[in-house]
Amino acid sequence: MKKPFVKSNALSALRFGWVIFLSASAEAQVMQDSTGHIPALRTHITPPSNASTWWERVGEQHLLDFSEEQNKVVVDPIVQVMAGTVQFEDDGQADLIIWDNIRGARFQAELDERFHIGGELLERQGVADPLLGLWAVQQRIPGWGRSKLGRNNGWNTAEQAYYDASRVRGWTGWSNGLWSMDTGIDAMHFGAGRASALISKTAAPAPYARVGFEQKQNRTEVSISQWMSDERGPLGETAESLLNRSHVLTVQHIREIKPRWLVQSAYQFVREKGASIASAGWEALGYHEGESYHAKRHVIGIENQIHFRFLRTGKGLFYLQQSIGFGGQSRRVGGTLDPYRSIQPLTSVAGIHLKTNRLELRVEAYQKSEAVCSTCFEFEELTPSIEGPRLASLQQAGIDVQGIWNESLRIEGTFELSPRWRVAMRAEQNNAASWGQLQTSYTIHPTWPLELYGTIGMAEARNQLVSNYRWLSIGINAAVSNGM
Repeated sequence: MKKPFVKSNALSALRFGWVIFLSASAEAQVMQDSTGHIPALRTHITPPSNASTWWERVGEQHLLDFSEEQNKVVVDPIVQVMAGTVQFEDDGQADLIIWDNIRGARFQAELDERFHIGGELLERQGVADPLLGLWAVQQRIPGWGRSKLGRNNGWNTAEQAYYDASRVRGWTGWSNGLWSMDTGIDAMHFGAGRASALISKTAAPAPYARVGFEQKQNRTEVSISQWMSDERGPLGETAESLLNRSHVLTVQHIREIKPRWLVQSAYQFVREKGASIASAGWEALGYHEGESYHAKRHVIGIENQIHFRFLRTGKGLFYLQQSIGFGGQSRRVGGTLDPYRSIQPLTSVAGIHLKTNRLELRVEAYQKSEAVCSTCFEFEELTPSIEGPRLASLQQAGIDVQGIWNESLRIEGTFELSPRWRVAMRAEQNNAASWGQLQTSYTIHPTWPLELYGTIGMAEARNQLVSNYRWLSIGINAAVSNGM
């Protein structure tokens, strides 16, 4: 299958589109095409340097290299040390010191030129800026999942949230060019955008197994996964009840209709592992009081992509996604003959991505209906009005798999001043705030990669959850996408 908008390597695949606002995520070992597809074989191993001096070799190759003639094994550091200050516009509020500390390691291996293996282990602590603090006080971090909150029973408000999180990713894959198989713990993505009608780039990693078939203009994949809720089930034989889990089946098919027109479709079935108990009054829906049932959800998604060229070297992509969910959830409607009606959650994404030799620009709009996000903080007040059988949650480790906000209009631009020096501008209007930032970064080590960066920005609140504020931060990171 042709891939007209393939990113050339892991760094370029993630430098532009994989970032979360002050919520850094480790760069994955991926070589994604325009559909967001993460292939079974995704190592990115740089050959040993031939430089004459040891310091030049250190600056051009992996930190540790245990490669042999047929087997390649490399290890690189993942680190971020960031410090900054937040100034609130409201009178009387003291300035806030924010910081972020990520450390860990990533390894990649190619064994016998057939099997590809990779993974990373990370730990993270910090004091969040207010927008990230909205999630930290809920004990969840976008792209990471569940986290701890507070230190000595303090630092537990959105404007001063101390968080502690860890994350594990790992995978092993095989492919003969026609068939492919891989399994591991990762966040598998759908679509060209940052947000998604199915699984976004802010989703937390989850265990999965996948098999795929690819030939000419078609690719078909079937995967199974398990999502973990941040809610605990009934108390059992253990001292603490286990977290609820959901089994997920996903079937995807991608077809190249024409050389510049791709269509990708998906079906997803989600079934919660733990049983729920039916309430009285559900007889018309086929449930009896006290009967146990498993919450389910069916999601159908589709994406259209149009590829085009502009100027001499420019490549462009327009993408449009839509998904609709079906399941057993109903909402009571007063004054009607039928006391229940079904809710079909909708999620829509539209965007355009432009890229030249030195400039990259993306504009993306995203919106999901209230029924998709019924457990998010913005819609907790809707919970008493939701009646009828539950619909399976679209969350993994407390993070909505489709996107972290209920609506968003986002613009990102990156300009390459030199091969190692970049300037980026990012801005977004979501349901919590409107914000913008300017960031500059200089790459010290291109293989890990390691870079210095500085960021300035400001945020204007759209509700009472946060205050208006400005921030300034500087830091150094290796293999971490930073900023928005």
